[in-house]
Amino acid sequence: MKKNGFTFAELLAMLVVLGILMLIAIPNISGMLKNQRVNSLKADLTNMVETAKIKGSKENIKPKNGECYVFTLNYLNDDGNIEKGPNGGLYNQFDSLVLYTREGSRYKYYVRLLESYKEKYTGISFRDGEVIKNIENSDIETIENEIGLTKNDTLATAVPKLNSFGSISSKCSSGIKGYYSGEAGCTIYNGHYYDANGNAVSENQYKASCLRCTIYDGEYYDNRGNVVSEEEYHELCS
Repeated sequence: MKKNGFTFAELLAMLVVLGILMLIAIPNISGMLKNQRVNSLKADLTNMVETAKIKGSKENIKPKNGECYVFTLNYLNDDGNIEKGPNGGLYNQFDSLVLYTREGSRYKYYVRLLESYKEKYTGISFRDGEVIKNIENSDIETIENEIGLTKNDTLATAVPKLNSFGSISSKCSSGIKGYYSGEAGCTIYNGHYYDANGNAVSENQYKASCLRCTIYDGEYYDNRGNVVSEEEYHELCS
């Protein structure tokens, strides 16, 4: 018979019960936290799509079947609300993007959102409300080599990178017609053309100064920005 407190057997039984409760609770808590992170990613994805719709409408962008327009997160993130990911890392502002296209009679938005955290990438690819791919703890080098867009990319340099990524090129059978990065220089904005210095120029001047050794709108451009044959393009630019 005990005088005060618990016997050793009682304490041991309590520890066993607590251990069992922890084994039950920890996976549930872990699952809840993961669901919260996924929901946070989806909310940011939705924000990106809605912003792309607004900006696309202002720019009067209406892709024809198979045409694509690309909006980077840097371009969409005017207010800075889509900057930090649910894990506490930062979103990649250029490889995170919205691809706006048309398939048949329907306009569609494909979204890719990447968070850099502890030298790894976590993220998600999304289409019309459905998750295409979850990206979990992928090496930074592996992910950035998939597309590798930076703030220095223009339409001329972005298109080959985007075309090399199968998930994008397969949706753009008629080509990438616009690249909106939010950075000045060599871009098409609001129906106007801008050169590398951010100056408004004609379409021909834009092509001459910005489209060097690239394929744009079904035409091949050499290292001087002149339209050449496919054979000449490979000779001069390979």
